[in-house]
Amino acid sequence: MSVNNGEPKKIEAGVGEHLDLYVQRIAQAALESDVMMNFNNVESTVVKGVYNSDDIMAIWRKSIEERYEKNRNSPEGKITAQEEEEDIKKNQENIDKLINQLDTLDFSNVEKVLGWCAEFGYSVVGTDTNKRKILNKLAENGYFPKVNIGPEFKGEDKENYARFLIGQFLSGIKINGRNYQVFGKFYDEWKEKFVK
Repeated sequence: MSVNNGEPKKIEAGVGEHLDLYVQRIAQAALESDVMMNFNNVESTVVKGVYNSDDIMAIWRKSIEERYEKNRNSPEGKITAQEEEEDIKKNQENIDKLINQLDTLDFSNVEKVLGWCAEFGYSVVGTDTNKRKILNKLAENGYFPKVNIGPEFKGEDKENYARFLIGQFLSGIKINGRNYQVFGKFYDEWKEKFVK
């Protein structure tokens, strides 16, 4: 059964919501109707039915694979593959530079730590982020994944918002070995709001 004149019910991921929690919400909603999920700009339709989180993850990953396969074999996809090789090299150089900065980073200044995370950017697959050093060094200095999420997030508080973003950065490093793609968007919003 669909809603909205035959269209699936659209359920967006919340700010900072992790995929594991989002797919649980999708599975629950799919008990009542078809659902259109959108996580990290990857849309998937889940037909009404009984699913567990692994089922929803499989549907989402299949959408990613289908999109990738379609693009990979196109002329544009081949050009993109060559560009990705160049990006890996440039990105690794940037990562190495930033890892070396960890020893001199002013961890007492949350804005500088957030700036360091933003400079890290989105590291492409194929790079070595040295996640153990990043996680350990930031934890030694009071920065952890998954902080200030849900009701603890205070979007009008400069430091709370910054620590939320640093926590998102660290979650990406911990889970995927790289930063989330949406980090830059949220960082730009933070700067626009708090940096004059």
